[in-house]
Amino acid sequence: MGFWGSEISVKRGDALNLNQKIYKRFYQFEDFQFVMILQNGEQDKVVELKKELREGAGTDLVKWKFVFGTSEQIESLFKSLKAPLELSAGYGFTICFYN
Repeated sequence: MGFWGSEISVKRGDALNLNQKIYKRFYQFEDFQFVMILQNGEQDKVVELKKELREGAGTDLVKWKFVFGTSEQIESLFKSLKAPLELSAGYGFTICFYN
């Protein structure tokens, strides 16, 4: 799970790396998925990003999930992880969480 908030343009390189180095290798596992948390209003940028990811790596993106919410909802979700970390001002974070 990754927190991109309103920083999707900054996270574009991260997305391409995740898609190329991790997703492409593991997406066939039944319980594998990427869940990215973004702020409402970023939907159009996600459409563009998904197009780039499909073209760049030739993957189907079926296990990329994009969830949108308000800044309050994103903050609440992040805090529920109980990690001693903080989101950026744009409600993004530099690392992904995994289980």
